Amino acid sequence: MSSRNSNILAVMINGTNVDPVDASISIFDAGFTMGVSIVERIRTYAGSLPLLDLHFDRLLVGLNAIGISSISRELLTQQLDRFIESISAEHLQKHDMSIAIVISPGCPWAQNPTVIITAEPIDFLKWKSAYKEGIRLRTVAVREVAESSVAKTIKHRSRMHYFLAKREAEQIEPGSHALLLDEQDGVAESPTGSILAFIDGQWVAPSAEKVLSSVTLRALDESGQLTPPLLRRSISLDELKRAQQAYWLNATVGIAPIVGIDGSPVQTTSDLNGYQQLLDVWKEIVGLDVRSQALASL
Repeated sequence: MSSRNSNILAVMINGTNVDPVDASISIFDAGFTMGVSIVERIRTYAGSLPLLDLHFDRLLVGLNAIGISSISRELLTQQLDRFIESISAEHLQKHDMSIAIVISPGCPWAQNPTVIITAEPIDFLKWKSAYKEGIRLRTVAVREVAESSVAKTIKHRSRMHYFLAKREAEQIEPGSHALLLDEQDGVAESPTGSILAFIDGQWVAPSAEKVLSSVTLRALDESGQLTPPLLRRSISLDELKRAQQAYWLNATVGIAPIVGIDGSPVQTTSDLNGYQQLLDVWKEIVGLDVRSQALASL
């Protein structure tokens, strides 16, 4: 499998830097044949990685779940440091990076995992509408995978349901993002981000066991700056639609207001002060005004 993506600046496979054009893995790798891979996407903030420990926490939980014990936090840190050193200082100074780490069990006979690290400049233009207009969600027939099948503490690349959900939402309402419900009709997540809402005077997010463990949500919660503190519980679709504020959280993009659900407006559009307060909290956490950075680059 080769990459021809000209946006990819650097690739490391199993500790070796390779030209992005020539990057490849075996077609017999379990990450390809079965979609068995653990993944993290980490962004830099003015060149720093303030959320790295949280990403590594989740990554290591996933590796443990699929039986990969040979990769430690120390090894990951060493490889990531060497990888970042391989990127030119000019690129690092000019652009913040989206860094992906993908780890699979490898080929059946190799008995060693495959570790891939890639980096590309954050494409703010791709998310222009999120920053300028907000996020429109569209509920779809595709449901979130039950936690009894795959624990939500595992961030993996087996994402057929995400692909189908995104395709369905785009067909119904071009430009919208899919909103998946769980099997009990509760709000789950979007294939591209997690959900945070302010409902009846309380910050709420879907129950932790029902949705992917979100680094952005964890960082906001652990900051102690959400008042009142975040409550994880089941959220009905009707509750989300009448929320005083509703937000879409993405580790690369940051925080964007949800402005519509199934074609109906959400009150977030009229509460710009609430949005700015949340952005200010995020700025304190990561050390950068992410929205201003993005808008300045458009």
